[in-house]
Amino acid sequence: MDQKETLALWKSGKEAWNTWAQKMLNDRSELQKSGDWETTTDYPQGTEVAANEITANWFDEARGIFSSPEAPTKFNKNTSFAGFIFPALTDWQEAAFEGEICFDNAVFEGETFFSLSIFGGNVWFKDVKFKGKAQFDRVMFLREVSFTRSTFKRKADFTDSSFHGKQTDFDRITFEGDALFIYTLFIGQAWFDNTTFESVTSFTQTRFYGDVWFSDAKFSPSTNLPRLAFEPTISFSRVLFEGDAGFSEATFDGETWFDNATFEAGAAFDGAIFARSIRFTKVNFFSNSSFNSAQISKAFDMSGAMFSQPPDFRQSHFEEAPLLDGVYFQNRSRHEHFLSRKQDSHVTANYRALKRLAIQGHDHGYEIEFFAEELRAKRIMVDKLFSLDWFLSAVFAVTSDYGRSVIRPILWWIPLTYLSCLSYLSAATIKNAPQTLFDAGLHIAAPAFHSLQSFIPVRFNISWIPEASQLPTLQCSGGTVTSAAFHLAISKGLIVPGFVDKTLTTQAYSCLYNGTPSFSIFATIGTQTLLSAALLFLFLLGIRNRFKLK
Repeated sequence: MDQKETLALWKSGKEAWNTWAQKMLNDRSELQKSGDWETTTDYPQGTEVAANEITANWFDEARGIFSSPEAPTKFNKNTSFAGFIFPALTDWQEAAFEGEICFDNAVFEGETFFSLSIFGGNVWFKDVKFKGKAQFDRVMFLREVSFTRSTFKRKADFTDSSFHGKQTDFDRITFEGDALFIYTLFIGQAWFDNTTFESVTSFTQTRFYGDVWFSDAKFSPSTNLPRLAFEPTISFSRVLFEGDAGFSEATFDGETWFDNATFEAGAAFDGAIFARSIRFTKVNFFSNSSFNSAQISKAFDMSGAMFSQPPDFRQSHFEEAPLLDGVYFQNRSRHEHFLSRKQDSHVTANYRALKRLAIQGHDHGYEIEFFAEELRAKRIMVDKLFSLDWFLSAVFAVTSDYGRSVIRPILWWIPLTYLSCLSYLSAATIKNAPQTLFDAGLHIAAPAFHSLQSFIPVRFNISWIPEASQLPTLQCSGGTVTSAAFHLAISKGLIVPGFVDKTLTTQAYSCLYNGTPSFSIFATIGTQTLLSAALLFLFLLGIRNRFKLK
């Protein structure tokens, strides 16, 4: 039928239309029984094309043209095609539906074209059977849309379409052919719960500005699908999820890409099953992300991903170690809890799970990093302020960055050794020896200050610092008292006996204290030795962790 004949028969009512449609289907059955039905498939479109004149005549008579680019049709009122049977190709291109439109329980036996159509009211396609290719590309849906429980036997193409309603329902649908939502726009909530995707699925560069849910969805493409080697069967590449994205309990049986996707709100993959390789490379997670109890059977690539908070991989099972190269964590959650001081062990547990993954992947660098972040999160978000655990963790962080720094222990060891030297010098029993730490420091630093002044272009008034000639000369049998104090401080700071000359240490005792140090000096020596031992241990720990030594 042409467009005029199609619209005239439709206006006769559902009964008249279905009577005609059933007659056309019966005619096709007769042609198939008699052997006069001959068709071929037009590749790459996959369209069924008549191969003889009899079949071509049937296609011409059975098609329905409701709207076309040459003569677009406007449906001004609420319109219902509920329960209609469309025996062959139906064309709705550039149609304008100003009122509500209902296709519930309709059957499309052939191809369907809604390209460039506009739906101004609510749209219902519930329990519809699309047995041929369904083209919904570049369609604009201005109100709520529901395709609940419908079945797409062939390709369903929603490329470049936009859904502006508060809610769009694609739940409990079966896509037996390709499901294409490329460059598609969803303004409100989108529901794909319990939906089955049995072929190639692509949401590449789609924009979800509301919440979207794929809970219990099944992505089960055939392994024999023709495709290029570098193309996945399931693609969410470069997708923007501005609202919450829920993939809980979803099953991914094909190779899946989420590379360069952006999750601006929560991302939930709890209990998801990834049976084949999955890529989250260069994905941005700007809020909570959870893979709790997920099952990953193949390669799991998160290289270059960015997380504002540590992801939740608790109770997740990986048969192969994940790739975490270049993963970046902003740790916003720690800063948010710093002022509130509310106890929250969730972040600590997340870092513990990440550490387990790093160990599984023999990634020593991330193992150390996640261990450090676990301790830091525990101190900020779990330990009570100024408790013993909090204090020890803070000291560990300040002195060695939780065992990751080689420089920090040295920077603490140097002033410790210098202060110890001042203590030994100020306690010397020799005549004219400094009596306080300040005097001892002035005695040692004064010559250096005056020497440095000659190299500085801008002159500073340091007249309050005495000249070297004004300082008393402190000599002993082994040299100067100052050198003896330095030798004693360094020898006790290095701890290991082989690093120092015992004779020189004995001479230092003799020079400073006439061979008999006081109890306070022994206390200072013991304190320096204990602190130096801890700093040297942290120094060696930093070397071990830096060079990944086991």
